Amino acid sequence: MDKRGSHIGIIISFAIFVVFLVFLYIVIEPIIKINKDKELILNYVKEELIRESSSELISASFKINDEVNLGGASCFSVNSSVSTTKKVGIITKNESNSVICSNISSPNYDIVYIGESNPSDKVYEVDYSLEFNNISIESSCVNLLQNCIRLVKDENYSIGFVKKGSYFFESKIIEVIKEYNSNYESLKTKFSIPKSSEFAFSFVTQENKELGTKFEETTTNIYSEKLPILYIDTEANLKSGFIVVKVW
Repeated sequence: MDKRGSHIGIIISFAIFVVFLVFLYIVIEPIIKINKDKELILNYVKEELIRESSSELISASFKINDEVNLGGASCFSVNSSVSTTKKVGIITKNESNSVICSNISSPNYDIVYIGESNPSDKVYEVDYSLEFNNISIESSCVNLLQNCIRLVKDENYSIGFVKKGSYFFESKIIEVIKEYNSNYESLKTKFSIPKSSEFAFSFVTQENKELGTKFEETTTNIYSEKLPILYIDTEANLKSGFIVVKVW
């Protein structure tokens, strides 16, 4: 048996295998790089959507003591223990989670006026957000909030909780969708998305209603992710949904 020939054969086979590996790397390396680039862009788009669609929500609750009598007045006011210099708006709810007539006073937005004439032994929750400052107050509510009785903390009511957090807001998500559909290139620049890449997204509500940006079918590989979120709807209800992000 020719051992020398056998060694040469092994060396040639190994050299062919190495050449094959080099060729394979040359072929797939650009694909791997593209995949990594798109994944990075996908994550970046998610971060930008979170930033653009989120805002702070402050919630406070209080309970009116037993036998509080407003003496025929149609409303009352309390100090909610929430103080801010931001131009926030509020949504107030009763124990049935129904939105009721209310307003706040500046500059510290700590005094809440509530349009109920029989609040005895009832619990209320007030939600503060910049997203609520454009909510218009109906004239009937304005008329109701006249000459309110000022209640005294501890004597007439007690504070339950005050908490704050950052949430997605349905209104802000819809604003970004509108901005995308009306001026995509401007939003793309705002998000610092490379010219060689495109993106789209949709919002799926708790009721399974999908609101999305304009999206044309493409033969290019699409990288997508479904992001579960908690969001605040237009009546300050906390709901669950999804944001689906696509990049190509």
